[in-house]
Amino acid sequence: MASRGPAPYTGGVPGNRIALPLNGKQVLVTRSPARAAALAEAIAELGGESVALPVTVVHSAGEVDLIDQACERLVAGGFDWVVFASANAVDRFVSELQQRHGDLSLLKERRLAVVGAKTSEALATHGLEAAIVPDRADAESLVAAVAELAVDTESALVPRAAGGREELISGLQQHFAEVVPLTVYRSTVRDAADADLQPGLERLRAGGIDIVLLFAPSQVQALAALLGPDCRSILSRVPVIGFIGRNTERALDALGMSATGGASRADAGTLLDEATLAAISNRGCCLATTLE
Repeated sequence: MASRGPAPYTGGVPGNRIALPLNGKQVLVTRSPARAAALAEAIAELGGESVALPVTVVHSAGEVDLIDQACERLVAGGFDWVVFASANAVDRFVSELQQRHGDLSLLKERRLAVVGAKTSEALATHGLEAAIVPDRADAESLVAAVAELAVDTESALVPRAAGGREELISGLQQHFAEVVPLTVYRSTVRDAADADLQPGLERLRAGGIDIVLLFAPSQVQALAALLGPDCRSILSRVPVIGFIGRNTERALDALGMSATGGASRADAGTLLDEATLAAISNRGCCLATTLE
């Protein structure tokens, strides 16, 4: 893949040898390995080491009857829009639809909207293209983008996680005649005893992590649960914490961590680029932490 991030720099390197921006840096990534593969490669290209800490696990929502009804309605020509609230929502709903009908072509007949670039990429892996991808990965930006094309006589299906924020639903209801939220998965905290979590948790607790990257409010909440009561003091020792989305910012606020800025665009590449710039320019944290 093409190199990402700031150009290599030479300041302070003996013999003017070129150093990569993340040389010697440990970057903690809270996504699942499947979602983090490209990001891990980009971190390596910048000279850093990606430390996997997949803090959540995705389960089927178990709402079989409601999913059946939504799929049947789509097949019958119902719904003008399908609005996806996450990449996991894309994968889960597409899987459910394929199991029942085997053909995704009917989704190409609807306008598809997604919450951000990563969700758009998830659609693309299934041969589908989003009509709307807002720059910021949050409910407010998605509603604002949809509002420009929505017609108040149309209907929208919204596949999402259990416990999804109601701001998206209430916002869409202002622009559509009908909005149908559909829970297609639930995200839960990984078991702290899981062996594949131990290396990342140990490095984080020992102060060996230089950058933490967070992509969703559920990841903030799961990380807090895994770290326990020392969460804020542990994260305060991380030089750079980068995040995507206002909802993720709100989750950090709820921990008593006052965020001063996240990624300027809602994609992992931009998040890594800006976290890298913060690390090499010694600007300190992307987040200003306030500890009690």
